[in-house]
Amino acid sequence: MMKETPDLLPYDKDPWEYDFLVIGTPVWAFTFSPPIRSFIVERTFSDKKIALFCCHWWGKGSTLEKMAESLDGNEIISNCDFRDPKTRNSPEQMKKAVVWAQELREIFSNPEEEMQEYEQEQNNLPIVEIVKETQKANDERDFEPPIIPPLKKK
Repeated sequence: MMKETPDLLPYDKDPWEYDFLVIGTPVWAFTFSPPIRSFIVERTFSDKKIALFCCHWWGKGSTLEKMAESLDGNEIISNCDFRDPKTRNSPEQMKKAVVWAQELREIFSNPEEEMQEYEQEQNNLPIVEIVKETQKANDERDFEPPIIPPLKKK
């Protein structure tokens, strides 16, 4: 039963378009649930940064380790487990969740690196050259406006 991969309902968003994913599961028989197994094997994940979490009553067993093994080819950046958050919604559990979320935010909030990546992407776009040519032509005052092709979605 635990190796089953049940059919899943369609997604509102395509998770494979994202570079960073947070994947969580309830613990079933000390491993991750069949619906999460379906999600993981439905399409290949590779080169993603992934944070894992699980919720359990008796213990997490090797749930997070098994999930990480199933996501080989990705970078598991963090994991966390929560003991029975539905009935043990204690201040300690809440604090643990908040601290973990803040850690994830810090991992992915490097403004300097983000700006460098943005500038590099902008410099690689063909539109930049067209704009530079247009600016040069404007300076010379002898030009026809170029036709700017639409950008392709990444």
